[in-house]
Amino acid sequence: MVAGEPVFGAVLPEIVRMVDGLPVVAHNAGFDSGAVREACGHSGIDVPDWDFRCSLAIARRHLDLESYRLPDVAGALGVELIAHHDAGADAAAAADIVVALAKRVGVDSLAELERLGEVRPRRVRDGSVRRRRRSAFPRAELVMPEVRGGDPGHPLFGQVVVFTGELATMSRQEAWDAIAACGATPARNVTRRTTCLVIGDGFDGVDPGAFTTVKARRVEELRAKGFQIEVMDERRLLTCLDPGRHAAGPGAKRVVVIS
Repeated sequence: MVAGEPVFGAVLPEIVRMVDGLPVVAHNAGFDSGAVREACGHSGIDVPDWDFRCSLAIARRHLDLESYRLPDVAGALGVELIAHHDAGADAAAAADIVVALAKRVGVDSLAELERLGEVRPRRVRDGSVRRRRRSAFPRAELVMPEVRGGDPGHPLFGQVVVFTGELATMSRQEAWDAIAACGATPARNVTRRTTCLVIGDGFDGVDPGAFTTVKARRVEELRAKGFQIEVMDERRLLTCLDPGRHAAGPGAKRVVVIS
């Protein structure tokens, strides 16, 4: 698609003029902003000071879906996605998703859309009332898969896995099924038995403190108390799921939590 086209550094000035202070929306904007930074570094040019907004994060505030991948969010909102992974089609869908959500909520600014989330009261055990997001698209209940997989050398064998954040390559149920096939047990919450947390939403790294969810915070607390808990991003998870790209790790069994 880019063969014979101008290089990034030659095209960027035109894009900067086009943006001209407007916010830049992308689905999983952390990935796109990182790609722009790396491309600028490779080209030896300054990184533009763009205001990135994330249609994935906004959709998570207003919709209750099993998966927040671009095709799933677009389908839930009736947004046309002509050709997934085509750059122009993906960009148009991300824009239309934000516009559709703004109309749904009844706001006319990105700031308001990011701030608001549809909520409903929920009474908890201590009698207090907390508020939770409400949506016309309820999340399907996850089905606990049968744990199988007979290779004790597999890095996921014998582990208990919990996910936090949405994965870009698979739904939560697909992830549960995949790790169960490797001999791991999916779990919903982080406990003292947890030895690994898998973080989605484009997270890259090993520091749970860099990701703001209850489960990531719980892992950080347990680590501070001396519990040995590994943090895994989506890329490392996919490597573990590919039997040709890992080596058996030393030590005893570990517990993996993917929330």
